[in-house]
Amino acid sequence: MTATRYRFGAGGRFPLHRHEQEQFVYVVAGAIVFTIEGTAHRLTEGLTLMIPPMAIHEAEADTEGAEVVSVVTPPRTGADAIEILE
Repeated sequence: MTATRYRFGAGGRFPLHRHEQEQFVYVVAGAIVFTIEGTAHRLTEGLTLMIPPMAIHEAEADTEGAEVVSVVTPPRTGADAIEILE
């Protein structure tokens, strides 16, 4: 697996994308909206989310920003492991 810590400023975002890995997200601080296949999920501190492989998704931090830990499995193997869709 690959674990990554992301810090988003107010309104910061990760663009619409997909990848072959399953993804687990844990919100360390703040609030963030993950939109998965068109359905929005607002997460706040302490909440988690599972994103299935190849699901089209994006994330946008709320007005106070957010800090999240993302774990994907199997591990990412290079810069082309994520397909940006916008």
